[in-house]
Amino acid sequence: MIDGRPEWWNQAACRGRHDLLDTFVPPAEINTGHNRRALYVVPPDLLRLCKTCRVCTECLAAGERDRYAIRGGTTAQKRESERRKQRSIDVRHNHHRL
Repeated sequence: MIDGRPEWWNQAACRGRHDLLDTFVPPAEINTGHNRRALYVVPPDLLRLCKTCRVCTECLAAGERDRYAIRGGTTAQKRESERRKQRSIDVRHNHHRL
């Protein structure tokens, strides 16, 4: 950790991109439950930046439980959906082992 940030942060493609700050966190109404079914689409500029980032994997791993921000090119909704799928697979796999 350096200044409260992980070491990989210095290599992040988004570091210093203040022009994109507003796009890292989707509008509040999508995150608060008022409109849970609304899907937030990662803005193309931000998605391109994430796809070319050398530390995209580290960012995604660090933000696994982040409920708001774009991490590793994914929305919080997408990460939650992937966790649910994985839990479902784990449950089915464990059930078949009994």
